[in-house]
Amino acid sequence: MQYFIDNNIKVCFTQGLDIRLITEEKAEMLSRVKYYDKNFVKRRLYFALDNPSDRKIFCDKLKILLNYIKPYRVMVYILVGFNTTFEQDMDRFNTVRDFGCDPYIMIYGNRKSKIRNFARWVNKRIYKSCSFKEYKGC
Repeated sequence: MQYFIDNNIKVCFTQGLDIRLITEEKAEMLSRVKYYDKNFVKRRLYFALDNPSDRKIFCDKLKILLNYIKPYRVMVYILVGFNTTFEQDMDRFNTVRDFGCDPYIMIYGNRKSKIRNFARWVNKRIYKSCSFKEYKGC
């Protein structure tokens, strides 16, 4: 990362960074990198909360990161339909939103309409205008 900083290089981490590796030093250094989304338009960092058992470490490390990075610049991938219940998927979504970060649902081999509706509701940001229960009724 120091190379990116020293050479003023714009980077894109769309494949996601491992939040479990974040420390105060790494978060501060990451804040000095010119990170962007895939189109190099918006400042954006990508992480994942794929496993419900990682929730505590995710929250602990995200708190550190958010001391240096604004939450709206953080997108969190959430894998659903792989060894999780819908309630666990919704809990991870709520966790990400409670921090003010942007969630992005990724479906794993599950074509059930509830999961697909959930992904659409989250990824199209419909959750900002109605609850999932209200959305399902549409």
